[in-house]
Amino acid sequence: MELLVIAKISAKEEFVQEVKESLTALLEPSRNETGNLEYSLFQDTTNSIEFLMYEKWVTQDAFQKHNQMPYLTDFVEKSKDWLAEEMKVEVIER
Repeated sequence: MELLVIAKISAKEEFVQEVKESLTALLEPSRNETGNLEYSLFQDTTNSIEFLMYEKWVTQDAFQKHNQMPYLTDFVEKSKDWLAEEMKVEVIER
């Protein structure tokens, strides 16, 4: 069952660049994972601290494997002090 995942990330003002660079670094390895259909990063044009990750996965299992990848777990750990609030993730099945 295909999954659509939308992650909303709010950076602290002083860490916008670090968050953007770190999220950008996730793009290529995530896109190369088995089961990934799309992995895109967007930044709000009116509020630069707001980011959105738009992801599509072939199955829940592929998404769960993605969540265990070292580059993603490293981002989650190092970004704790960079975020204004906890990341919001919506998972929708097709």
